[in-house]
Amino acid sequence: MTGRGKWVTRRLPMLLLVSGVLLKAALVVGWRVARSETALKIATVYDPVSFWLAEQGVRLGFDQRRIAASTLESLTFEVLLILGFALQCFLLGMILRAIFVSRPRTL
Repeated sequence: MTGRGKWVTRRLPMLLLVSGVLLKAALVVGWRVARSETALKIATVYDPVSFWLAEQGVRLGFDQRRIAASTLESLTFEVLLILGFALQCFLLGMILRAIFVSRPRTL
């Protein structure tokens, strides 16, 4: 593998982590600022793992007996949504690196 190819495959998990944070943050900001229903749907419905993680994290940290969520609770949910997607991207990068990086054979 060439020098650049080694650099990319070595840092693939971190590149996917950063790109995942940026993508999910852009969706959350797009929903917050523009009230885009499409951004909300992509951020929540099409990513059930991070949505579940955010729900569980908020459930652990806040009292759920209220009628409406507090501002801090909503912000925490959005941050956990972003971190959950970033974690998925990082794990995908680790799996791809393990599959595609060739290791020297030992006899």
